[in-house]
Amino acid sequence: ISLGLVGSEMCIRDSINAGTGDISLSATGDVTLGGLVTTSASATAVTVTSAAEIIDAGSADTDITATSGTVDLNAGTGIGISGSATDTDIEISADTIAADTTNGNINIDSNNANPVTVSSLTTGVGDINFEQSGGGDVSFTTVTTGDGTIQLRAISSNLTVSTVNTGNDNQIDLITDTSGDLRINGSVNAGTGTVAINVPGRVDDVAGADTGLDIVAGTLNVSNTTNIGTDINDGLNINVDVLTITGGSGDAFITEADGLAAVSYTHLRA
Repeated sequence: ISLGLVGSEMCIRDSINAGTGDISLSATGDVTLGGLVTTSASATAVTVTSAAEIIDAGSADTDITATSGTVDLNAGTGIGISGSATDTDIEISADTIAADTTNGNINIDSNNANPVTVSSLTTGVGDINFEQSGGGDVSFTTVTTGDGTIQLRAISSNLTVSTVNTGNDNQIDLITDTSGDLRINGSVNAGTGTVAINVPGRVDDVAGADTGLDIVAGTLNVSNTTNIGTDINDGLNINVDVLTITGGSGDAFITEADGLAAVSYTHLRA
């Protein structure tokens, strides 16, 4: 199914079920989603393009269901702009998700029970909020904003990040609720801003015994972890001014690149 509109908005308030086929929607105005469904497992299962915003119609239903396929969202001024009863997060169930906007916020709720790969979340100026609520593990390849905050959250599942960058002096939150580990397979960079990690499981450098920086920030706050790193040769490599570790249990293995201006450590070994 392919629909395109020039010079107007597109509003899909009722469900579109394409069976095993792909769905492609495009408009020069806003695209409002009420429910897109396909069983396609292709890399083009669902594609939505708007020169303006991609918006949730406000229903309780999942906006896009392509459980085994790829969902690719492209916008000009935002995706899932939160803040009103008819303008909420885009709910998606898909194997792979990409969501990119020239500027504006990105707000996505992934409810897939299977593992999810998020290949790209990018905006020029705007905040990025992504929640994996379905229970499947989630992996992020590239998450960047030129100026804005980033929050990546997994509920009762593991969270893996590769490249996460925010504009200078902004905040990055990496969270797993209830249970779940954080695995860093690249670099998390907040410039002079704050990286806040709240993870009841482990925090690990997936790359193992390497010297590459895992976290760059002015302040790093770590809360409630059970372990940080594996040993002195396989811990987190960081470059921060202020390090705070609060609560949790187990060991913490951290190498700082050039010295700390301040450190607070109440991590409990058990």
